[in-house]
Amino acid sequence: MSENRKALYTAITFGATAGLLALPYFIFGDWRKRTESAYKAVDAQRLTGLLEVGGSLTFEPGKSTIYTTIQIQDNDQTKIKAYMSKYKGGIRQRGESLVWQTNGQDAQKILYSIAPLTIRHSDRLLRYFHLTRNLPKTPEAISEAVTLLKEIQPSYPGASLIYDELVQMDAFVAGVFDSRGTIFTSDKRLKVDISSRNSALLYSLQNRFHGDVTLRVKAGEAGSIAGTDFTTKSDIYTFSLEYALARDFLKVVRKNSFSSRIP
Repeated sequence: MSENRKALYTAITFGATAGLLALPYFIFGDWRKRTESAYKAVDAQRLTGLLEVGGSLTFEPGKSTIYTTIQIQDNDQTKIKAYMSKYKGGIRQRGESLVWQTNGQDAQKILYSIAPLTIRHSDRLLRYFHLTRNLPKTPEAISEAVTLLKEIQPSYPGASLIYDELVQMDAFVAGVFDSRGTIFTSDKRLKVDISSRNSALLYSLQNRFHGDVTLRVKAGEAGSIAGTDFTTKSDIYTFSLEYALARDFLKVVRKNSFSSRIP
């Protein structure tokens, strides 16, 4: 575990959420200036939820800087179009699904927004901002910086406690639901499932909304999420709510969700 991650665990364990959210301000002197153009409040929370359980964040060498790309894939056309309308970028087809993608400065704006909140991408973004603060604009320096960034993969914490504060944010929960949520309806039954490798986050959702968390797919088995088939490298868990619990959950996410499928 990195020293940054140990610090994050300690901060939340003692309820020092404000310290966690302020961490980037203490590390980077120009953080306040950079976040002037970042998304605020509800959008930052929603974007963090989207990228905490899904989507992809990649770094590649650009001509004079690190080229950043964010992608989110979904088979709900309404959500994908809403992402483009709200956060710019473009849309392309991938199999039976659509992919929303944003690059460059628009992607960087999202990174500045989610950095104070994200757990999954915290180590990567801390290194990203550190490297880009005074990065020489030479191909060699940029290539080396990208190599260093790729050494850090998105990580999932083992303890649900680290997410307990974030899941109190309704827009964050809506982002998680939009990224990995599924609704099942029948004449008498309403069920909501959220599937993810991030079991810590799912257990925090259970702490707030009740329901069940179960192992859905074991590592090495075939699975499918949002219409995409894959062989998983790690266990996938599902958080489930039914009947009244599902209705109460959807009341919370409805205001901030982009989904067209909420009854």
